[in-house]
Amino acid sequence: MVERRDIHLLWEGAQSSLEAQALLRQRHAVELQLPADYHHALLVHLSPPGLERSGQLDITGGSELLGQVAEIRGLAEIAELIEAAAGAEVHIQSPAPSIGIRFPA
Repeated sequence: MVERRDIHLLWEGAQSSLEAQALLRQRHAVELQLPADYHHALLVHLSPPGLERSGQLDITGGSELLGQVAEIRGLAEIAELIEAAAGAEVHIQSPAPSIGIRFPA
C-alpha cells in the first residue's frame, strides 16, 4: 500500500480553493496554511466561550467546520471545499493557522 502524504498549500483565496478542490476530489490529504493574520479571527470564531483566552485552537470535526471558517471575512472561498471534503476529518490549529483535511484510510 502506498502511503499518501499531506499536500501543503499556502492559502491565497480562489486559486487555492480550486487547487484544494481538485486534490480533495482525488481523496488526497490537504493541509492549508492560512496567513498568520487569521489566528485571532479563528480563535474567537471557533473556540467555545471562554476558551479563546488560551490563545490556542485545536479542534477536529467534519466538513461542517469548513463552513464555520468560511464565515470569517476573507475566507469565504473555504466554503467551496465543503462538498469535496464530505466524509473527511477536518483539523484546525492555530497559532500558525492551518486546516488539515484527511480522508479515512
